[in-house]
Amino acid sequence: EGATGGEGEGEGEGEGEGDPCAVDTAGWIYNPATHHWYKRGDAALNWADANALADSWCGYLVALNDAAENDWLFTVGLLDNADKIWCGLNDAAVTGTYVWTNGEPVTYTDWLTGQPDHANGIQHYATILGVLHQAAPAWTDEDGTVPRLPLIERNTDPGIGPSEGEGEGSTEGEG
Repeated sequence: EGATGGEGEGEGEGEGEGDPCAVDTAGWIYNPATHHWYKRGDAALNWADANALADSWCGYLVALNDAAENDWLFTVGLLDNADKIWCGLNDAAVTGTYVWTNGEPVTYTDWLTGQPDHANGIQHYATILGVLHQAAPAWTDEDGTVPRLPLIERNTDPGIGPSEGEGEGSTEGEG
């Protein structure tokens, strides 16, 4: 309790320069198909701390809406040198009913064969298997206390923070 986890990752968060969402822009990758920005955290965190880090960066743990977005993560290297990475899909509230933390409907999944298995009744949080685990995208469920790297998604350019109407065309002119 009270652990902040990702020290050094939240540069810019809460640091007096106006918008607390205008975080360090280094390492964010723009996806022209979704018009969203993505960044993998540097420190392994439990799921709750990973979700809190995403909030502090004015984003959310990645929500994957189709195979193209899922495959894009591999293409641009966001899953390189990683075993398993936290995304925002979970069934913590109701076992078997998966939701994205950002509230988007679950329209696509890419579960590894036999997953989700809710092993020992404690696996409620989805991870994306990184390149160190296998050579193609797939997901598995995990116990939320296991430290994993977070993958954070934003609807707006990380250098300018959120704006009214966020999520629809707010990154116009970028990329």
